[in-house]
Amino acid sequence: MDQEGFESVRLMPLLSNPARSGVPGGGEKVSAIAWNEGRFTPMGEMAERQEFLATLAERDGGRGKKLIFDIAGVNSGDADFAGLKRALRRGGPYWLEAGASDVEDVFDVLTLDPDTALIGTMRLPGTDLYAEAIEVSEICVPVLYIEDGKVRFRRRSMDVLSVSSELRDMGYERCVLFDSASAGRSIDRNLWRSVRKADWEAFAAGGIAETDLPFLSREGYAGAVLDPSIPSRRPHEEGVRPLETEFSFKSPAPDGSWSGF
Repeated sequence: MDQEGFESVRLMPLLSNPARSGVPGGGEKVSAIAWNEGRFTPMGEMAERQEFLATLAERDGGRGKKLIFDIAGVNSGDADFAGLKRALRRGGPYWLEAGASDVEDVFDVLTLDPDTALIGTMRLPGTDLYAEAIEVSEICVPVLYIEDGKVRFRRRSMDVLSVSSELRDMGYERCVLFDSASAGRSIDRNLWRSVRKADWEAFAAGGIAETDLPFLSREGYAGAVLDPSIPSRRPHEEGVRPLETEFSFKSPAPDGSWSGF
């Protein structure tokens, strides 16, 4: 239920090379994600990329934007560019977060021709790369990963509003604010009330459900990145899939997490 002028994007956490984690079958997999000990990990059930896209196409006619979130790339810079190239061939338009950490990575991401090239803070020592990236392409957009109310960089944390101000001064007009701890869970409304500034087109991400869109719109956000699924507060009914597909894999770990990340 989008509000007028409010844009939504569907998060698509992608595991391009699942074999190393013991996932059966071939092809890319999509899952929900959670923040565990400083890393994003797949959680719960997992769906084939093509099945996931088919489900979204049934709901939005294939017109909706997706944010491909390469899990290994964001965590460790180990993005599978061959897999990403396959993933971006159809089902777009796509935003892409592949864990770029230098300007060469930015060029690699741009060769995949995403609609928006996202550059996250988590693997960067500071804001220097953003000054280079905006000169390379106007489709580059920062992702500010928020942990404990601060922007998380590789070895330090910084104030959200001061980082936002610095990036606006560089010429950026929009960003994604990603509340890491809320991914796969539910949103922290107090956080979203405190981190947005009116002169900054901010997209909220992390634990966002359809029912959160009116609140975020009222708070002045330009849009939101919807989680692929939000774990229910009550037990799932028999046969109900969080990813809303018929084709899925159960996590091998009792807590719903996956190894190898």
